[in-house]
Amino acid sequence: MSASGGTAYVRMAASAVAGDFSGNVVLSSAGADSKNVAVSGTVLAAGTPTFELTGTPLFPFFATFGQASSVQSFTMTGTNLTGSVTVTPPSGFEISSDGTVFGTAPLVLPPTDGALSQAVKVRVSAAAPVAPAGSLTGNIEVTSVDLTSSPTVALTATVSLPNFTLALVPASIPENSASPSVATVTIPFARAEDLTVTLSSGNTAAATVPASVVIPATATAVTFDVTPVANPSSFAAQAAVIMVSATNFNSRSETLTVTNVDVAPIASISISSLETPYTQNFDGLGTATIAAAIPGAVGEAANLGAVASSSLNGWYAAKVAGNTSVASLFADTGSSNSGGLYNYGASASGERALGMLAGTNVMGIGALIKNDSAEALTGLKFSFTAEFWRNSTQAGNTLVFEYGKVDGSTITTSNFMDPALSPSVFPPMDIVGPDFV
Repeated sequence: MSASGGTAYVRMAASAVAGDFSGNVVLSSAGADSKNVAVSGTVLAAGTPTFELTGTPLFPFFATFGQASSVQSFTMTGTNLTGSVTVTPPSGFEISSDGTVFGTAPLVLPPTDGALSQAVKVRVSAAAPVAPAGSLTGNIEVTSVDLTSSPTVALTATVSLPNFTLALVPASIPENSASPSVATVTIPFARAEDLTVTLSSGNTAAATVPASVVIPATATAVTFDVTPVANPSSFAAQAAVIMVSATNFNSRSETLTVTNVDVAPIASISISSLETPYTQNFDGLGTATIAAAIPGAVGEAANLGAVASSSLNGWYAAKVAGNTSVASLFADTGSSNSGGLYNYGASASGERALGMLAGTNVMGIGALIKNDSAEALTGLKFSFTAEFWRNSTQAGNTLVFEYGKVDGSTITTSNFMDPALSPSVFPPMDIVGPDFV
């Protein structure tokens, strides 16, 4: 220092070990008394690293193949760290430090002044394989030179195949339509490459489709034509199941109804010998519903031999009251309470019965019988077994028996089911069901 004085600076030496220190700084000069300045201090031991994971465990992930899942996160907190923390994801998962840039490479996260507080975002990778029922599993590994053991975060995921959406417009079309039904097939997300979709029709006698279509890269939908096929030998609506499929997608189908525009030929029950009885058990109805089998107009008969089986030639069904919509011949076990024409029988059983339920539409069934024998027909004898497939809790059930003669002018083979012709009734042949009121 100069003779006029000055400032002296004091500090702890870097070589000092942990502990408490005290002493005197001695100030001396020739011709002057020495002075002592007392000093003391403490050297702290280096801090022990601390580390904690919060926000775990994570919930199971659910993803669609080809598309990354939603994001979950956990947080790492550390103090007195001397080195970086490395976070490594397992196969099929991606991680991110900012929630924007994801990857499968490890994250290396350095501390700041020994401290770290970092959220880690986790998701299923778009490249993850299909993994049903949580079968994609693994652990995120967390490592650092400061950690005596490496904590882990357990991950589980279900990766499902994506689904197509298929729409047919219209879903019902006449067989002679000049315009096709237009189908639109849609995928849930755009892809980086083209997707070839294979197409098929389950009934090419009713409708046809191209072999395949391509959804271009970056697009999510494409349309194709479903073309109805005119079938002059079919007299009922036909169903065509349109199927779309592709690798790594769940297939999807929708049904196109192709309605009939052809009039079935008239067929009658031919009696060639008056000594040979005619019998009918209606087993030829089969076990499937026949859609749009009955015309919408009241009294317009459908030849059941044409719409169901030739074994039913001569049997007809028609609306005798109701709206103008076409009606189906429903296969049923007696469980349905909707009005209509029914083909009753136990499920999958070949033993069938023809019947009706009254509702908005009231149905009638009839037989067209022709005497092809050489003898004059002076009377008819009928016998039948009535089966009761469904009870009504509102009123008793009655099936009214009516008959008439086709004269070729007023009553013809094409209009004989028209209720406006006032056929003759014969109450002794009416079927009266049990009354459960």
